[in-house]
Amino acid sequence: MKKLTLIGPRFSNTQCGISVPFELLLDHLAQGSDVFEVIDSNSKNYSTRISMFISIAYRIMLQPGGVHVGIHATFADVVFFGPVLWLRRYLRGGGYSIRKFAGSFDKDFLRANPICRSLIRLVLRNSKFNFFETPALTDFFRPFNPNTALLPNVRTEAPFAALPPKEGSAFRVLFVGRVIREKGVLDLATGMKEICDASLTVVGQAEDLEL
Repeated sequence: MKKLTLIGPRFSNTQCGISVPFELLLDHLAQGSDVFEVIDSNSKNYSTRISMFISIAYRIMLQPGGVHVGIHATFADVVFFGPVLWLRRYLRGGGYSIRKFAGSFDKDFLRANPICRSLIRLVLRNSKFNFFETPALTDFFRPFNPNTALLPNVRTEAPFAALPPKEGSAFRVLFVGRVIREKGVLDLATGMKEICDASLTVVGQAEDLEL
């Protein structure tokens, strides 16, 4: 029997995003062992969101008590699937852990309604481990569960390197990604102002953020 089930977003034709670190994790685990099951939580790979929720919730509840379930989650995943993981643990046994992607979970938590916040507290307190991408999030949520640790987002090493700048050439920086405060775009823009003859090009969808 497989002792580990991982829930996370697999690649699709129209979206990658947080699928990248999840796919990297699966590749790493597959090098040492294949004794784990994978449940896809990418809504783009289902006909509807309702069918996705029903399918994933059903498969979670079918997991035997001796199987640990790890979910690699967005905020919505924690809210919708976290209670299902807790219910399975309560009814059938079997632990679960949560790895939360992105660095805005504290803000999402504080903006949520009281019922949603109560569900999140319940889910985090009863998990075996909780992992967050930033030290700030780790410190914020550790009071909910002492088994809370930092797990930064990583990428594989790129097979190429930047060319050394030519003498006398301008210093140019290209940012590609979502243009939001949590990505550090404002910090980058502020730092660039301190560099003479430097330029910053930002490419991505802006979300009410002025540089």
